[in-house]
Order: sequence, then C-alpha cells, then structure tokens
Amino acid sequence: MAEQIVKAPIRARVIRFHVQKGASVKLNERVCDIEAMKMEVAVFSPAAGTIKDLLATPSQSVEAGTPLFSIEV
Repeated sequence: MAEQIVKAPIRARVIRFHVQKGASVKLNERVCDIEAMKMEVAVFSPAAGTIKDLLATPSQSVEAGTPLFSIEV
C-alpha cells in the first residue's frame, strides 16, 4: 500500500474534519473544511483508501502546502 499526503491548497484555518483516523474514504469524499478570507473550502480525498493520520487540528492556522492528512491507498 502507498501513502499519500494531502496538503492545504491555500493559507487558511482548519475548521473541522469529517472523518477520524482509520476511517475508510471514497474517491472525492469530503475529508475536512478549511477557511480562508471568510470563505469555507472543502478538502476532498484524492483516492479511495484509509485515513492513516490527521496531521492538523481544528482551529490550527496552516500555510499553503502544510500537510492536513495522510491516506493509505
């Protein structure tokens, strides 16, 4: 199995995760929400697999490119 790390596309604040570590996700499933400039942006799973780890926490400010979560595909 391969691990894929999903990174923040923009500078933002993490609002919430919709899954927990170990959860199975489908391709394009909504995994977390981030907020930038008062706009909510959804972050989706790039592949079907299992959430290996949540690498950020709600309320955390992140820069573009900061790892949000990893998925085992």
